[in-house]
Amino acid sequence: MKFQKLDAFERHVKESSPGHLSPIYLILAPQESERKKILTSLRKLFQGDFKRFTSAAAAATHLQSHSLFSEKPSALLEGADSLTKDEEKALFAYLKAPNPSGHLLIGMSSAKKAGALYQKGKKEIIFLDLSAEKPWEEKDRRKRWIAQRAGSAKKRISVEAVEMLASFFPADRLLLDQEIEKLATYVGVREQIEAADVTLLCTPTEEESLFQMAQQLVWDRLKKMPQKCELSLLLPLIGQLRYHLEMGLKMTTYLERGVGSVEIGKKFPTLRPRKLEEYLAKSKAKKAVFFKEGLKALYDFELGAKTALAKPEILFTRFCARMGSS
Repeated sequence: MKFQKLDAFERHVKESSPGHLSPIYLILAPQESERKKILTSLRKLFQGDFKRFTSAAAAATHLQSHSLFSEKPSALLEGADSLTKDEEKALFAYLKAPNPSGHLLIGMSSAKKAGALYQKGKKEIIFLDLSAEKPWEEKDRRKRWIAQRAGSAKKRISVEAVEMLASFFPADRLLLDQEIEKLATYVGVREQIEAADVTLLCTPTEEESLFQMAQQLVWDRLKKMPQKCELSLLLPLIGQLRYHLEMGLKMTTYLERGVGSVEIGKKFPTLRPRKLEEYLAKSKAKKAVFFKEGLKALYDFELGAKTALAKPEILFTRFCARMGSS
């Protein structure tokens, strides 16, 4: 059985527990922290002799053996994306005849390998496939989870605070969990976590900060200069800037050719409809010359950063000025 929505998968597992759980659960999630969170939740359902393995053969032996302590052994197979051919054979052999009283959890990040594994053990595997999830679907799911996690800490959380947390920590569910716990402790007897609490206690991950900075520089105006203009910050920022500038240039090219917004949207499947409309409107206003000049400025910026032509803060200030005047 295959699921592509975490909510539906969780409902199925909840309804199956404890008497009708599957012998094999396969979790495909590109983000490691997301995968670990789901596998940890599953692990809590199994009241057996649980062990972690990097060897499929060892996991199969554990699951097929009789334990003095429990009749229901369970195993988590780690590193399943990079198994050797012999390990794959051992895993495929177990899939054909799994222990009906045992539980094997498999976490993977490769859609191709997970799909092949699922085909081998289709009759026994419950497969959660999050590889096709759109970015905005994942963010909406993350926001629902934030509200639920705050609720489990006996706190309400404002819509604004949820939005901020979802943006601050886009790729690290474990860190987000820690931040919610920290906020719940901070507010004390107060029943609701507010946006002001998030602003005070939480710092966005560098990945999200860089994305927002690049977004502002290309599409709007930079709201705040970084406190430190170091190469460790600027070099990753260059990649984010190139992404936005190239996207803007492609959009203006399509618009100039008379391509409709619906067709353009198909070429940028990761953009939410509202964000697509915003970028298209700004692309039309800025025109292709803005993005071309921006890419030229970015080339000079990158060359200067990699050859130490000037101090990083000077290079960044010069680039910002060129973006503002181009």
